[in-house]
Amino acid sequence: MTSITIIVLVIVGGVILGGWWLQQNFGPIATISIVGGVFAAGFMALGILLNQRNTRHTMETLVAHHESIAQTRRADAGVERERVRLEREQFGHYARMTTIDVQDSRRLARQQAGMLVDLERQKWEQQQAQQQPAAAWAMDDADDDGAGVRYYE
Repeated sequence: MTSITIIVLVIVGGVILGGWWLQQNFGPIATISIVGGVFAAGFMALGILLNQRNTRHTMETLVAHHESIAQTRRADAGVERERVRLEREQFGHYARMTTIDVQDSRRLARQQAGMLVDLERQKWEQQQAQQQPAAAWAMDDADDDGAGVRYYE
């Protein structure tokens, strides 16, 4: 026999023996009232125990649910940290790429400007070489002969 069966048999035997003793000493009405009260108290105690077990199970389930939510939030925070790190790295790479692109554009612009200046200088030098020298005029008033300024070509 199992321990639960033995406990149930002892309780039922105690109730039957107590009921017989009550009936012999106090009569059937008192026996029914007392046994009924004991059964009501027993059922109430059983209900309280079952309610406590049910409440404990509910609370354990609630705690497990909250732990699950917390674990999900921790994992979500880790994902968010990685996303922010990725965006920061992407921004850094983009900034470096933009800087390099701007530097290359400026270098190319300087090269093109230098080439254009050299080309214009060559054109100007060719034009200067092809042009005949312009007449140069000079003044001389150093003689003080009263004739005024003399112009030379």
